[in-house]
Amino acid sequence: MISRQTRAIVWAQWCSTRNRFFRANRAGTAFTTVLGVIWYGAFCYLAVMVAFLLSNPDEPASLRNALPAAFLICFLYWQLIPVLSASMGSSLDIRKLLVYPVQRRDLFRLEVVLRTSTSVEMLLLLTGAGIGLLLNPKVSRWAPLALLPFVAFNLLCSAGVRDLLVRLLARKRVREIVVFLLVLAAALPQALLLTGGSRGRVRQFFSSESSAAWPWTATARLAEGEFSWLSVSALFAWLAAAYVFGRWQFERGLSFDLSEATARSAPSARAASRLEW
Repeated sequence: MISRQTRAIVWAQWCSTRNRFFRANRAGTAFTTVLGVIWYGAFCYLAVMVAFLLSNPDEPASLRNALPAAFLICFLYWQLIPVLSASMGSSLDIRKLLVYPVQRRDLFRLEVVLRTSTSVEMLLLLTGAGIGLLLNPKVSRWAPLALLPFVAFNLLCSAGVRDLLVRLLARKRVREIVVFLLVLAAALPQALLLTGGSRGRVRQFFSSESSAAWPWTATARLAEGEFSWLSVSALFAWLAAAYVFGRWQFERGLSFDLSEATARSAPSARAASRLEW
């Protein structure tokens, strides 16, 4: 359970964020609100369509074969899009909260919960998928529950990725390398689509039967009502690995001094080295 002090800290942060948002320029606030309504409204519409498709008992087999690829895209969106869009979502300033009598496990839980702010779109789609599977008479009633470990897996990975990037982007030279790799990752899909020889391989990758050891494939098989201990073991093994990764990065972030790392990375008066050029 989350302690009372932790809830009070989160409520104070929410109030400060809300006050800062409404004190902004009215035109900018109105534009952001309209854009947000359109953006999330579109994903709500997609979530309804997903629920409609998955609730149909006569759905084609090709739709079910596409579920592993759909969950893979969901995982990639959840982890990469917040990084590429420079949107880390809501977060706590953990080092300032260490002076309060709050246990570290509670702070970690809050950090994981706040990762929901980075991919509300995927939560909407997964909610639609869960409702559709629940309404499908040919799918077992327990099958939609397989989406819950998948959501937890993504939240834990997102928390670890965020803490890792905060440290990497605070260090000079490492920051440039990370940004360069992110630009390459963003350009990779376009490069694959522009090269004619790669289209067939990409199509074959998404249409072929992926290994049940991957978390997206295990989630898809369980969500279809195909229970197997291999899928359950694979899904919870990835969930445990994501917890270890997220908690490890979180603990490292507690001992990381951002201002000190920024001061060390500040440019000096000396001439630029060859590596910098």
